Amino acid sequence: MNIFDTVVVQPIFNVLLLIYSLIPGGDFGIALIIFTVLVRLAMWPLVKKQLYQAKAMRKLQPELVKIKQRTKGNRQAESVQMMELYKKHDVSPFRSIGILFIQLPIFIALYQVIQIFTLHRTEVVKYTYGFLTNIQAIKDLVASPDHLNMMFFGLVDLTQKAISHNPFTINITYLFWLLLRL
Repeated sequence: MNIFDTVVVQPIFNVLLLIYSLIPGGDFGIALIIFTVLVRLAMWPLVKKQLYQAKAMRKLQPELVKIKQRTKGNRQAESVQMMELYKKHDVSPFRSIGILFIQLPIFIALYQVIQIFTLHRTEVVKYTYGFLTNIQAIKDLVASPDHLNMMFFGLVDLTQKAISHNPFTINITYLFWLLLRL
């Protein structure tokens, strides 16, 4: 395993595995929803700052247009006046990008974890923490990873392709995308 897998992917994998083991009947779709809600709650302070910055930038837009009109193409004067405006209103146009860079590794790792559960089930043993193997549901999953219940509410197979001949199938990646859009 590389450092990203050890530091980010493996902890996320094990939290999702623990949630899966606590759900009666072991529904991976429900475990994924619960995990996504927990991640969104944990990231709420960052998301709140990001929303504040976006709102503040939108509010400053008319003044930024006026600055562009006043400077008439003088890029240096425009930059100086824009930075003064940002400083005056305590807005950092790059802060929301920094917050995105904090969130991005978590979402990439979650995607990799879902790939492990759906496509690379033989690697479940490699990513599972040793102390979690004492939990019966996890012990059973480690012993036979193919018995992972990939049904969502017992109705939707999460391992199916997003576009298929059966209109009632749903892809795990598509479900993940939908959950993040909430």
